Amino acid sequence: MEKQKMGRRHGKKKDNGKGAAASPNVTETSRIQISKRLEEFRDGYDEVYTFESTLTNPERAVVHEMCRKMGLVSKSSGCKKTRRVSVYKSKKKKEPIIRRKEDVTFLTFSEATKNVLCDLFTRYPPGDGELAPETPHRNPNAKTAKHQEKHDNSFCKPLMGKDEIARKVDLLASRLNEAAHLRKIAEERLKLPIASFKDAITSTIDSHQVVLISGETGCGKTTQVPQFLLDHMWGKREACKIICTQPRLAERISSERGENVGDSVGYKIRLESKGGKNSSIMFCTNGILLRMLIGTSTNQSKMEATLAPIKDAVSEISHIIVDEIHERDRFADFMLAILRELLPSHPQLRLILMSATLDAERFSQYFGGCPIIRVPGFTYPVKTFYLEDVLSILKSTQDNHLNPIAMSDAIEETPLSDESRIALDESIDLAWSTDEFDPLLELISAEVTPKICNYQHSSTGASPLMVFAGKGRVDDVCMLLSYGADCNLRDKDGSTALDWAYRENQHGVADIIKKHMEDDLSKSEEQQQLLEKYLTSVNPEQIDSVLIEKIVKENMY
Repeated sequence: MEKQKMGRRHGKKKDNGKGAAASPNVTETSRIQISKRLEEFRDGYDEVYTFESTLTNPERAVVHEMCRKMGLVSKSSGCKKTRRVSVYKSKKKKEPIIRRKEDVTFLTFSEATKNVLCDLFTRYPPGDGELAPETPHRNPNAKTAKHQEKHDNSFCKPLMGKDEIARKVDLLASRLNEAAHLRKIAEERLKLPIASFKDAITSTIDSHQVVLISGETGCGKTTQVPQFLLDHMWGKREACKIICTQPRLAERISSERGENVGDSVGYKIRLESKGGKNSSIMFCTNGILLRMLIGTSTNQSKMEATLAPIKDAVSEISHIIVDEIHERDRFADFMLAILRELLPSHPQLRLILMSATLDAERFSQYFGGCPIIRVPGFTYPVKTFYLEDVLSILKSTQDNHLNPIAMSDAIEETPLSDESRIALDESIDLAWSTDEFDPLLELISAEVTPKICNYQHSSTGASPLMVFAGKGRVDDVCMLLSYGADCNLRDKDGSTALDWAYRENQHGVADIIKKHMEDDLSKSEEQQQLLEKYLTSVNPEQIDSVLIEKIVKENMY
């Protein structure tokens, strides 16, 4: 309490404005707020501004001091709790302004200079304070966040003339001719299915604002379409800004063009970016593109209301490529909705939608019936390895469950107990007579071994495979076959599982068993033994990490 009184006494002595900078009772935050208010008042059109009565004596002293430095007039009035500081503008300051307006000099700029100035004001727009003479009745207390806002130049079109574009085209051609690895890459690019669609894609995009490209995986759409557009625009000697939503491919496309990332091709992710306004192709994430679009959509009406029009970020972009739109993440749907809203006001913008499994007709209707380009897929050579083939190639000798010795030990099974036989007999009877399959499936899943899968009923000789085949249980039949169930077992009447299927008119199951038996005949005896040993040593319901590790080491892909 005593400290407060002392501060007020000192403040009273400094109320005339002397020594305000040395006052220890005024925080830096208060000084900044006072300075900001005075600057807004000085730049505005109000003649008087009165501070609140809550200012302390030291704070009023700071106001007096700052007013003297800024050419303003300050005066305190009232007493005690009602004492306030009022600030006035000096009348002498208005006359020079009128005289300067009478002597305005008009300058004429060339078209090139106008383009440079337009680009400058686009990237660094004037703030509210600079636009104040053109916008009367401005609220002096309005926040000037826009004054500090600057456009991200990552989405700005490169400032390149026709000569510079021609030079870049010549450099690209020179690199492709001189470097052997680039020539090889160019040859591989020509083999991609999408290569023959280059002219169709570029001409369709020229004549339509939205184009859908539906191409199967491997056709080359993700890596080639951005380059098609860049080469096409450079061929017309026009600068462009192509935004693509696949940032992981920036390095790949740069290497195909013989450049470093950040030259003609750049990328921008949340905490990292390479390239910028000088890059003609810019890769970014869906989130970053959505953030830019939201800012453009929100501020569009504000920019249209200003006397001096300011270009938004989208006006600098020539093409936007949205790839993999079928994934439907939390950004893609909002992004497409905003883009559809912005397209009418940005006729220069071209939107290209791409996907491997695209519901083309649905998206075409959403964008007003835009054209669809369908690109066929590329069939890569695929070699199939079955489990027995893998086991034959590996022939493990390490101390794990793939060891042939360990598998030989595992195949030496103990015979079924009387209790287990009774349970299996009952479950087979239930499955066949009442369609209660769960007890039998539980017994099979509890112990996946040949003695369970190939168990035959003590009275009828029926096996689980015969029962499932006769009932048409396709999934269960396939499961037992994968477990190594024997298709050649016969019941008391001499019928096999295949005979059971035909007898019950289960032709689908019969075809599966017949195909499996034909495949079994083609397998070598060694492969079959390895497969049986392996299946007795692992649980088919679990992932075999040991087998996966050995496959990777053998480079079997």
